[in-house]
Amino acid sequence: MKFSEMPYARPDLDAVKQQFADLLARFKAAATYAEAHAIFLEEEKLNKHVDTLAQLASVRNTIDTRDKFYDEEMNFWNEATPQLQECQNAWSRAMLDSPFRADFTAEYGDLMFVNAEIADKAFSPDILDEMAQENKNPEKLNQLDRELKAVYQEVMQNPNMAEFNAAKVEVDDMMNYISTILYGAVNGEDPDTIEPQQSCGGDCAGCAGCH
Repeated sequence: MKFSEMPYARPDLDAVKQQFADLLARFKAAATYAEAHAIFLEEEKLNKHVDTLAQLASVRNTIDTRDKFYDEEMNFWNEATPQLQECQNAWSRAMLDSPFRADFTAEYGDLMFVNAEIADKAFSPDILDEMAQENKNPEKLNQLDRELKAVYQEVMQNPNMAEFNAAKVEVDDMMNYISTILYGAVNGEDPDTIEPQQSCGGDCAGCAGCH
């Protein structure tokens, strides 16, 4: 599908927030891991849909800043994003508190929970004071960096992560395509002539580097 043919329609923000709230309530009430996992996948799908719309609006606004329609759409997204972030923070908190956290970790690894903890912490106003203190302690920052890298390496060795990565390939390809279109448009290329490129799938083993 050509970039110009990708459909865009402003989402109903209240409806989207209600969808996130409903998913959150169902996730918290899930009686089994299978039920919680199914709801998790629904939330991922909704996130992908919303992110795609936001990216389309942003790129089309950047390509042609004279387009009043996408000017208005960016005004909408600028107001909507903080509210959607609040929904995401609530979801991250629910994931961290889930009685099925060990099951999710066994299937996907620790990385999603590391990210959830970072997101949950960043959403708190207390983070400003803590960041100020940590910036005065380079050794602590280096230690945290080493620990994060160690967790990442462990996660990437988990066979179940391959299945999770496969589910993300489609959206990664789309994001790469949008970035390529944006770069090309800035350099005078016709967006409709830019062909999508497939991602590498995220497996860097033996890779000579991205070009």
